[in-house]
Amino acid sequence: MPSKQTAQAGDGNEALSRVEYRRPHLIFMDIQLPGESGLEVTRKIKRVYTDIVIVILTRYGQPEFRQQAFRNGADRFLSKEDDTFMDDILALVEGEIARESNN
Repeated sequence: MPSKQTAQAGDGNEALSRVEYRRPHLIFMDIQLPGESGLEVTRKIKRVYTDIVIVILTRYGQPEFRQQAFRNGADRFLSKEDDTFMDDILALVEGEIARESNN
């Protein structure tokens, strides 16, 4: 079974660097990051790595953020204000585990 590793980045530049080095399957991205917004970092990652699943996980659930997230390539948008966001996260992680074990 593939090893499961997690990493955290403190800002957009560090996130981009870690993506290049680690090539993750799944990224949880916040909108508000020091420096660049998570929406812009999402756009940059998806431009190069289309197969990485990016989930915007944020407390900012406004429709304009959701629309911008999808325009920038996010695969999912989860608001922490939504009562079901933890169920959605668990389903995403389980899907990634199943995907990895089939490869």
